[in-house]
Amino acid sequence: DWIITTPLLIICLGIVAGVDKWDIMALCLSDVLMVASLAAGALTVGNVKWVWWFFAICWLLHIIFSLGKSWAESAKAKGGESSSVYSKLAGIIVISWFLYPVVWVFAEGFGNFSVTFEVLIFAILDVISKAIFGLILMSGANTGYEAI
Repeated sequence: DWIITTPLLIICLGIVAGVDKWDIMALCLSDVLMVASLAAGALTVGNVKWVWWFFAICWLLHIIFSLGKSWAESAKAKGGESSSVYSKLAGIIVISWFLYPVVWVFAEGFGNFSVTFEVLIFAILDVISKAIFGLILMSGANTGYEAI
Protein backbone atom coordinates (compact mmCIF):
# COMPACT_ATOMS: atom_id res chain seq x y z
CA ASP A 1 0.00 0.00 0.00
CA TRP A 2 2.97 2.35 0.45
CA ILE A 3 3.26 2.93 -3.29
CA ILE A 4 -0.19 4.58 -3.12
CA THR A 5 -0.52 6.00 0.38
CA THR A 6 2.86 7.66 0.79
CA PRO A 7 2.53 9.84 -2.34
CA LEU A 8 -0.88 10.89 -1.01
CA LEU A 9 0.80 12.03 2.21
CA ILE A 10 3.30 14.04 0.17
CA ILE A 11 0.48 15.61 -1.85
CA CYS A 12 -1.23 16.64 1.40
CA LEU A 13 1.99 18.13 2.73
CA GLY A 14 2.53 20.00 -0.53
CA ILE A 15 -0.94 21.51 -0.40
CA VAL A 16 -0.50 22.60 3.21
CA ALA A 17 2.93 24.08 2.43
CA GLY A 18 1.65 25.76 -0.72
CA VAL A 19 4.39 24.43 -2.97
CA ASP A 20 4.21 24.18 -6.76
CA LYS A 21 2.56 21.08 -8.26
CA TRP A 22 5.82 20.18 -10.03
CA ASP A 23 7.64 20.13 -6.70
CA ILE A 24 4.93 17.85 -5.34
CA MET A 25 5.21 15.55 -8.36
CA ALA A 26 9.00 15.41 -8.09
CA LEU A 27 8.86 14.45 -4.44
CA CYS A 28 6.15 11.86 -5.18
CA LEU A 29 8.49 10.33 -7.77
CA SER A 30 11.32 10.21 -5.22
CA ASP A 31 8.93 8.54 -2.80
CA VAL A 32 7.81 5.90 -5.30
CA LEU A 33 11.46 5.17 -6.14
CA MET A 34 12.27 4.86 -2.43
CA VAL A 35 9.43 2.40 -1.82
CA ALA A 36 10.28 0.42 -4.97
CA SER A 37 13.94 0.23 -3.90
CA LEU A 38 13.04 -1.10 -0.46
CA ALA A 39 10.67 -3.63 -2.04
CA ALA A 40 13.36 -4.75 -4.49
CA GLY A 41 15.79 -5.14 -1.62
CA ALA A 42 13.30 -7.23 0.33
CA LEU A 43 12.84 -9.53 -2.68
CA THR A 44 16.57 -9.83 -3.42
CA VAL A 45 18.79 -12.53 -1.96
CA GLY A 46 22.36 -11.89 -0.89
CA ASN A 47 24.33 -8.70 -0.54
CA VAL A 48 22.64 -7.01 -3.52
CA LYS A 49 19.77 -6.12 -1.18
CA TRP A 50 22.06 -3.57 0.50
CA VAL A 51 22.52 -1.76 -2.82
CA TRP A 52 18.74 -1.41 -3.04
CA TRP A 53 18.63 -0.21 0.57
CA PHE A 54 21.30 2.40 -0.22
CA PHE A 55 19.24 3.68 -3.18
CA ALA A 56 16.18 3.88 -0.94
CA ILE A 57 18.12 5.89 1.64
CA CYS A 58 19.30 8.31 -1.07
CA TRP A 59 15.68 8.92 -2.11
CA LEU A 60 14.64 9.25 1.56
CA LEU A 61 17.33 11.85 2.19
CA HIS A 62 16.10 13.82 -0.81
CA ILE A 63 12.57 13.73 0.62
CA ILE A 64 13.68 14.72 4.13
CA PHE A 65 15.82 17.57 2.82
CA SER A 66 12.98 18.91 0.66
CA LEU A 67 10.44 18.68 3.49
CA GLY A 68 12.80 20.29 5.97
CA LYS A 69 14.15 23.07 3.77
CA SER A 70 12.26 24.35 0.74
CA TRP A 71 8.80 23.06 1.69
CA ALA A 72 9.16 24.38 5.26
CA GLU A 73 10.13 27.78 3.87
CA SER A 74 7.04 27.76 1.63
CA ALA A 75 4.79 26.88 4.55
CA LYS A 76 6.34 29.64 6.64
CA ALA A 77 5.88 32.15 3.80
CA LYS A 78 2.25 31.07 3.42
CA GLY A 79 1.73 32.07 7.04
CA GLY A 80 -1.27 31.52 9.23
CA GLU A 81 -2.10 28.11 10.56
CA SER A 82 -0.37 26.38 7.64
CA SER A 83 3.12 26.79 9.07
CA SER A 84 2.20 25.25 12.41
CA VAL A 85 0.25 22.37 10.90
CA TYR A 86 2.97 21.76 8.31
CA SER A 87 5.65 21.57 11.03
CA LYS A 88 3.67 18.94 12.92
CA LEU A 89 2.89 16.91 9.81
CA ALA A 90 6.41 17.07 8.39
CA GLY A 91 7.81 16.09 11.79
CA ILE A 92 5.63 12.98 11.88
CA ILE A 93 6.61 12.03 8.33
CA VAL A 94 10.35 12.61 8.80
CA ILE A 95 10.55 10.65 12.06
CA SER A 96 8.30 7.76 11.06
CA TRP A 97 9.72 7.45 7.55
CA PHE A 98 13.23 7.44 8.96
CA LEU A 99 12.25 4.46 11.14
CA TYR A 100 10.94 2.34 8.24
CA PRO A 101 14.40 1.67 6.74
CA VAL A 102 15.81 1.09 10.23
CA VAL A 103 13.23 -1.65 10.79
CA TRP A 104 14.01 -2.94 7.28
CA VAL A 105 17.70 -3.31 8.23
CA PHE A 106 16.90 -5.57 11.16
CA ALA A 107 13.98 -7.42 9.56
CA GLU A 108 14.87 -7.89 5.89
CA GLY A 109 18.56 -7.03 6.02
CA PHE A 110 19.91 -9.02 8.96
CA GLY A 111 16.86 -11.21 9.60
CA ASN A 112 16.89 -10.42 13.34
CA PHE A 113 13.13 -9.83 13.61
CA SER A 114 10.45 -12.45 13.24
CA VAL A 115 7.88 -11.83 10.54
CA THR A 116 5.24 -11.25 13.24
CA PHE A 117 7.34 -8.61 14.98
CA GLU A 118 8.20 -6.96 11.66
CA VAL A 119 4.52 -6.72 10.69
CA LEU A 120 3.65 -5.33 14.15
CA ILE A 121 6.31 -2.60 13.96
CA PHE A 122 5.33 -1.66 10.41
CA ALA A 123 1.65 -1.53 11.47
CA ILE A 124 2.48 0.82 14.35
CA LEU A 125 4.54 3.04 12.02
CA ASP A 126 1.66 3.01 9.51
CA VAL A 127 -0.81 4.17 12.18
CA ILE A 128 1.53 6.98 13.22
CA SER A 129 2.49 8.09 9.72
CA LYS A 130 -0.99 7.81 8.21
CA ALA A 131 -3.80 7.87 10.80
CA ILE A 132 -2.21 10.35 13.22
CA PHE A 133 -1.07 12.40 10.21
CA GLY A 134 -4.68 12.49 8.96
CA LEU A 135 -6.05 13.57 12.33
CA ILE A 136 -3.56 16.43 12.59
CA LEU A 137 -4.21 17.40 8.97
CA MET A 138 -7.95 17.59 9.56
CA SER A 139 -7.45 19.57 12.77
CA GLY A 140 -5.88 22.36 10.71
CA ALA A 141 -9.04 23.71 9.11
CA ASN A 142 -7.49 26.58 7.16
CA THR A 143 -4.42 24.99 5.63
CA GLY A 144 -5.15 25.14 1.94
CA TYR A 145 -7.79 22.50 1.39
CA GLU A 146 -10.59 25.03 1.18
CA ALA A 147 -9.25 26.01 -2.25
CA ILE A 148 -9.64 22.48 -3.63
